Amino acid sequence: MLCWAQLAYAQPGRFGQQKRAHPREEIWDNLSEELNLSPQQQEQLQNQRNEQRKNARALRESLRSKQKQLRKELDQQDIDRAKIDSLMTEINSLNKEQLSQRVQGILSMRQILSSEQFKKLQEKKAVK
Repeated sequence: MLCWAQLAYAQPGRFGQQKRAHPREEIWDNLSEELNLSPQQQEQLQNQRNEQRKNARALRESLRSKQKQLRKELDQQDIDRAKIDSLMTEINSLNKEQLSQRVQGILSMRQILSSEQFKKLQEKKAVK
């Protein structure tokens, strides 16, 4: 009995089932096929997505930190209006940067994809 348990856990996935890819990876693989991306395009888009994710994560963390600071400042008995205004300015700046990065990501994608591929992508997004 112990031997069977060890074999089951030694297999990929649970009880001998194949381990499934992360849903994002499955979506990416399907999209690559549907758009008929070349290996070069796949690599360029993957690099762009990785860089964009890294930058977006850093921005989100900064934004959350500033929002937390703002909430803390607003909860204070004695409000420091200059500090609140400063935090609001920083939050607005971070929001603006997030939007700028999203738009830049779309523009970069348009440079990598052919016009037909980009149109297919837009149609696919419209269906969701």
